[in-house]
Amino acid sequence: MTINIKKGLPILCVVLISLCWFVFILKIGVFNEMFKPRSGVFPTTFSWWEMHTWKEHLFLGVFYPSDINEGRVYTTHTYPYLVTNYLVLFSIHRISKINYEIAQNFLVCLQVMLFVILIYRLRSKEISSLISANWIKLIWLFLIIGLIITNSLPWISFLRYNTDNFHFFVSLVFCYLSVIHHSTDFKYKDRRFLLSGLIISCISIIYIIPWALCYLFSEKKLILRKQMILNSIFVSISTIINYTLPIMAQNYLRLKDTSSDFFYRSGLDGSSVYLKSTFSPYFSSISEQHIGNCLTLLFAIGVLIYVFKSQRIKILNQVIFNFIPFFFIYIMLPQFCTIHAYLVEFLFVIPCIFLLVYWLLSVKFNELFTPKKFVYSFLFVIFILMGQLMEVAKTFKL
Repeated sequence: MTINIKKGLPILCVVLISLCWFVFILKIGVFNEMFKPRSGVFPTTFSWWEMHTWKEHLFLGVFYPSDINEGRVYTTHTYPYLVTNYLVLFSIHRISKINYEIAQNFLVCLQVMLFVILIYRLRSKEISSLISANWIKLIWLFLIIGLIITNSLPWISFLRYNTDNFHFFVSLVFCYLSVIHHSTDFKYKDRRFLLSGLIISCISIIYIIPWALCYLFSEKKLILRKQMILNSIFVSISTIINYTLPIMAQNYLRLKDTSSDFFYRSGLDGSSVYLKSTFSPYFSSISEQHIGNCLTLLFAIGVLIYVFKSQRIKILNQVIFNFIPFFFIYIMLPQFCTIHAYLVEFLFVIPCIFLLVYWLLSVKFNELFTPKKFVYSFLFVIFILMGQLMEVAKTFKL
């Protein structure tokens, strides 16, 4: 068995760079949070599963420990989502001997690494060229990967709020689709949209309509092709199955459902406790520093659109594509967004980071480098990095 050094070296380099940033982010306060036991849907649900026979729980979710004795379940999460997370946390639990209250904290590390893997998958050639160029380009790669790993939102959202967070992963799916949505190879594009739609339907039904809108946005003409219709039917069937199975199991066991309905999440229940107007969600950031980081990321996207003059339309379309889920959820479920800003903000922050990293790694951008332009870019990137690191440090005080 021979090892391909040319292919293995970029992977090794990205892994080592990622480890350096992980160590750094752990050093400024995250490490202590990782080993703090916390309650939540996952530890409560999985402990319930293991203490009772499957006929007693039918693999349903539970929000609070008290819900078990009171006959209440949480049907928001689909079976594929719960079972997948159970297998991951069970493996961590078995190998490390730590309980689910702590094991769930490691999910954020896995999801952040998925982000890095996605970028490597899409920019492997460009990363390889940076590594083989010179030390200056290698430093540039080090900083770019740092933008992904030091982004404060995943660490704060997972470790301070909800570990049963599917919004991060869904955001990555839409980021990937934004790269291939303009493809003229319909067979290739249709396969990717079908697979992504099935994945999203297995995670959360609220993102199926944004998926359909993104699918339509990727077309050149306002028509429904045969394959689009077939794909939409398959995804719709999968969505219905994943949505109804937990409800059917809950009704079979004659338990109460604690999940919020559409009227509550949309604000159409008439309550004004959390939602004053449709503009309320846009002013519910998780911290003061987070606002500055979001504005910086928006400015960075604007700079990219200016720099890539020949590809402005392509980048602008990619930006709009990525923000379709964000605007849809904020328009249709404003009360949910106001209460859970730290969850749905992934739909804004992750696409911004993705677009920034994706285009900063492009060949054309790196060809534009002169000593002066490199210094400008270097200062701008470390400005973003420091903003992200400051927010993490302030949230998880040493």
